[in-house]
Amino acid sequence: MPISGPSSYLPTIDEFSTHWGAADATLGAGNEIALADGTVRAGLIARRGDLDTARTDVSSKMNDVELARAVLEDGKKNMLLRLSQFIDKVRAYFAGSKWERALPLQPSLTDGQATVVDAMVDAQTLWAKMNADPAIAVDPTLLGGYTQANFAAELVTLKAAYTSYTAEKKLLNVEIGQRDDVQKVIQPILVSYRRALPTFFAAESAMVSTLPRLTPEPGATPEPVVATIEIDPVTGMVWIRWSAYAGTNLAKFQVRVTSGLFYSNEDDEIVLDVLPGEPREVLTLAGVPSPGMTAQFRVFAITDTGNEAGSNTVGITRPGTPIPPP
Repeated sequence: MPISGPSSYLPTIDEFSTHWGAADATLGAGNEIALADGTVRAGLIARRGDLDTARTDVSSKMNDVELARAVLEDGKKNMLLRLSQFIDKVRAYFAGSKWERALPLQPSLTDGQATVVDAMVDAQTLWAKMNADPAIAVDPTLLGGYTQANFAAELVTLKAAYTSYTAEKKLLNVEIGQRDDVQKVIQPILVSYRRALPTFFAAESAMVSTLPRLTPEPGATPEPVVATIEIDPVTGMVWIRWSAYAGTNLAKFQVRVTSGLFYSNEDDEIVLDVLPGEPREVLTLAGVPSPGMTAQFRVFAITDTGNEAGSNTVGITRPGTPIPPP
């Protein structure tokens, strides 16, 4: 299959490796194809192993990032609720006082770290001063016996969640860079093989006519399908379904996923290939292996010329409370 992004490298390498093996077998022992830099088929296979490992590391780190984000978002929601309760209580019992005038503005869930944490620190400090003021007769404890000490402890946890999320994102960028470095080594090998192979066989031979491609053949972009998504209530797994393909030269459907809030063609992973005539649905935990995690899916229609078109993006968050990373 042509290379359309990082997720297509491994299946493309497999096609080249299979073709290279057949060419070597046809040429016979001692006559195997070696590229201009001395690379032989075993070298491509070794680089394929390096890329497989690098892609696994990226996938694992993307899950770590998404889990850290889920833990952070959960902590933000809890603290924003408590901050709102604190603001409401101060306004209800100390209207017009210095306490009300000192209240921080209520941040939203989408506000950045500085806005959220600064508001929480302001509230924690104000709450502590109210507790220390002997003139205050109303206990500022919130619903469920939630105290300033509880708020302060949650704020420590929230700050740690921000730190963890930032660190995981940085480590993910490192893993992506390492994966890309391996891809940069492999891509020239594939190009060189395409150039070298025709020098070993006649132009009309099967080996030349079946040479794998790195880019799609000329042809129209296929019509995209429409995807839907839902959570299976029994298993908690994700159902992805999609509409029928309108064209006539469909080779396969391919379901791809990106962990997180946004779909990325540079970071997606192949979930499954579905052939024409098979049920147009996939049941999976890809992208959401743990509760609280979010993932984005697309279904690609791929024609027999290697052209493809992606569906609409459908995202979902797996129900449940996220488990903090170790």
